[in-house]
Amino acid sequence: MSSKIEWIQKVWKLEKRFWSYVNIRTPTECWEWQGGLFQNGYGQFRVGRTKQKAHRISFLLYKKYLPNDKFICHHCDNPKCVNPTHLFDGTPKDNSQDRDIKGRRGDGGSKMKILTGMCRGINNPAHKLTPYKVHEILTMHSQGYKARYLAKKFNVCPSTIGNIIHGRTWK
Repeated sequence: MSSKIEWIQKVWKLEKRFWSYVNIRTPTECWEWQGGLFQNGYGQFRVGRTKQKAHRISFLLYKKYLPNDKFICHHCDNPKCVNPTHLFDGTPKDNSQDRDIKGRRGDGGSKMKILTGMCRGINNPAHKLTPYKVHEILTMHSQGYKARYLAKKFNVCPSTIGNIIHGRTWK
């Protein structure tokens, strides 16, 4: 019997520690994770020796189950959100369809991204380079101009120039 009590105490401590990292304003808003983050922006929560995605733990604490073969997806599209009412379980296909419907593909051309200004390259209203400028950068580089000079001239980072020169962007 003491093992059951110990287990309940461990779960309670884990739950208390988890919610101490959450900023809750109202029941309907996103509850943003205040702890560590994975590189992709999702909340990170340590359970024992393993790091778990915080939104998955929130789903588990709220729904009392965690499907192994499914994703835990966000209705709100906020990777830091752990509000369990914003979460749903779905297959990888469900997740992809949700992404496509909301216009979050990486192609930079969806209407949602253009309206919100979250699109890439020349489709981004805040773009600094155009195909003409990229051609000029490549021409000047072939004439011996250094990446730092080109970065300063075109008001971009040297790494942007390097990515253009090496064909990683603006192919």
